[in-house]
Amino acid sequence: MVGYARKRLQAFGVPPSSADPQDVVQIALTKVLTCQERVEKLCPYVFTVIKNEVSHAAWRYPRNRAPRPRADDRVSAVAAELAAVEAANRTVTADQVAERYGVSRRTGERLLAAARQHLQRHP
Repeated sequence: MVGYARKRLQAFGVPPSSADPQDVVQIALTKVLTCQERVEKLCPYVFTVIKNEVSHAAWRYPRNRAPRPRADDRVSAVAAELAAVEAANRTVTADQVAERYGVSRRTGERLLAAARQHLQRHP
């Protein structure tokens, strides 16, 4: 059973440091033993519970452990454009930013907000 759990965890890309196969089997067996309903075919049921516990462990394990990049290359460009436009007493909208950079309106809003913060920190 532990080998089955180990293979399933490896298939999901979950390292043993994140989810120990023995722990997965122990949790599964605890659930099987505390089940109040009558189980007709015990062996397939046990392996199904182990499979479900492996799925839960895989769901809890983040796929990308690397930190997300915080800086967006477009923010400094938007900030430069924003400074130039505001110097001429005009405004920039999120729709304009979205159209210029070929992104959604929401991403345009985020870029514009990040550019304003950039200008506040680096006047």
